[in-house]
Amino acid sequence: MRRRIDSRLAEQIVAEATRVLPFDVNVMDETGSILASSDLSRIGSLHRGAQIALSNGCDWEVDTAMAARTPKVKPGVNMPLLVNGEVWGAIGLTGDPDEVRHYGKLMQVLAQMILERETLTVELRRNHRHREDLVLQLINAQQTFTTTELENAANRFGVDTTAFWFVIVCEFATPQAPLSDVIDAAANAQSILNQRAPDCLSARVSQRELVILDSTSAASVDPRHVADLAKARLVAIENLLDSACKLPFKVAIGVGLTGISAFNHSWKSARATLKAGTARATDARERCFSFYDHRLFSALSSWADTWQAKELLRPLAQLKARDRAGGELLETLKIWYRNARQNNESAAELGIHRNTLDKRLRRIEELSGLTLSRTEDYILLYIALQLDCL
Repeated sequence: MRRRIDSRLAEQIVAEATRVLPFDVNVMDETGSILASSDLSRIGSLHRGAQIALSNGCDWEVDTAMAARTPKVKPGVNMPLLVNGEVWGAIGLTGDPDEVRHYGKLMQVLAQMILERETLTVELRRNHRHREDLVLQLINAQQTFTTTELENAANRFGVDTTAFWFVIVCEFATPQAPLSDVIDAAANAQSILNQRAPDCLSARVSQRELVILDSTSAASVDPRHVADLAKARLVAIENLLDSACKLPFKVAIGVGLTGISAFNHSWKSARATLKAGTARATDARERCFSFYDHRLFSALSSWADTWQAKELLRPLAQLKARDRAGGELLETLKIWYRNARQNNESAAELGIHRNTLDKRLRRIEELSGLTLSRTEDYILLYIALQLDCL
């Protein structure tokens, strides 16, 4: 099926031609209808010379004598426009063929270059959309696709599911910014990623969330240093995004895994890490979070508002409700955990006597109903403290 040249491309070709040529220029579609012309009165009419050139698949010249014998025909040259061996339309220059012939060949080459560039651009856009669709399918693990179908789709785009994959989530952290600015920021980020990290895949999950798939050879991964690898990958992506984005953003990297299920697993852990890291950040400017720094908190983040979370939080809620010292016991508990439950170090950080710390810890036990010397109880209260931050 023949493809049409649209008016936008035809006008672009005519504009390029009239900048340098003193002759009238016409661009026709595959039927010979004039789409654009330096003589505006001819737009929309059929061009007989172009129809002949299109029918024969070669140049067709009309001299002055032939034009005089043929109604509504002007002298000139008409040449078919071919893209990848397919006739898309024709271009014509009005004038004595001996005068315009060489100019016509140059304009034919220029027009075909413009059309070929457009074809490549459209193909790149289509390929980009397909790659984005694949990313969304992989991270969502959609039920409409089997594992085999997802693996086949990944293979078609050169995605090695046996590699070691990380999913990185970027969130544009400026809710008040106009949506158009957010869209531009995401587009710029993807453009930079495509240029400087072509092995990465990316897709927009929502208006403010960009997801990036990054990989390395599974054989090169040392399990003892996965956390360092994740941090290095995260910082590299952060630097790329920083060079592309004018809006503030936050990034989080999920757990690194192999296999077709790695994408969904890593994406979920990256989102949980972003939520947990943001909640626990002591500096509002902190924007980089790794799953390996927030494992427990990332896992707990999915418990928010569940009955399990409410039960775990109950002892802490009792402590907070009964603490008459304005949060003194809660702060003491946090410092005690931060010092790995070492009483001397905790008392020193609090600036109190060791005996005072012991009294506070006993009071914490009374109010919470838990015994801090019992493994299960001090773990439960520690988890409750983390849930309380989310």
